Amino acid sequence: MGDVPMSPLLKIEGLTKSYDGMVVVDHVDLEVDAGEFVCIVGPSGCGKTTLLNLVGGFIPRDGGLLEFDGRSVEKPFKEAVMVFQEFDQLFPWRTLEQNVSFPLEGSVKDPLQRNKLAGHYIAMMKLEGYENHYPGALSGGMKQRGAIARALVTSPRMLLMDEPFGSLDAQTKQSLQQSFLQVWEQTGTTVLFVTHDVREALILSDRILVMNRGKITKIYQNEKKGPTEEAVAQITEWLSL
Repeated sequence: MGDVPMSPLLKIEGLTKSYDGMVVVDHVDLEVDAGEFVCIVGPSGCGKTTLLNLVGGFIPRDGGLLEFDGRSVEKPFKEAVMVFQEFDQLFPWRTLEQNVSFPLEGSVKDPLQRNKLAGHYIAMMKLEGYENHYPGALSGGMKQRGAIARALVTSPRMLLMDEPFGSLDAQTKQSLQQSFLQVWEQTGTTVLFVTHDVREALILSDRILVMNRGKITKIYQNEKKGPTEEAVAQITEWLSL
């Protein structure tokens, strides 16, 4: 007997969403396998962030199929966690360690175990030595590392990332990209990542979805990770169509 093909972790068919009569997500079809890193690129207002919010169950869809591991997505669910662009995602009155351990407070009763788990992801995001620092004492890049550590601490099956490195300077952004790639390789977490930056998408992802006017118009299979001039030119051309 042949191998039974694995079902995709995320399955989308004919997904639609409108606001005030304007179609924002227009009959999108998409499948994402477990452990895959998929980037969505497109101009402002093309529907990227709305699609991400639909996948996370943060907003209701108007129509179409949206399933995570075979279950219909109707509301936010713990297997998918969002990371945003803003630096103020951490609670200012909590230390870094307290911020990262916060999602565990309802499920892990032992504070020592919570801190141990938090410490694991703090180290993974290269923030050792800053456990007792408050967000006000951290740089923008460090805050984003902390936000990613907090997102990972519950071992979600999917990370939804909305331009998480978009506000960082070039050097910090490059450092975080490499750190996050290492973390992704270690954890095997599925990632759906929105960005305006074509080069960033080519550095990070297995597959790049080009989105325009609410539709996925092109798909780039990123077999050789890295921003070659040929790949950048191809995707940039697609974005201009």
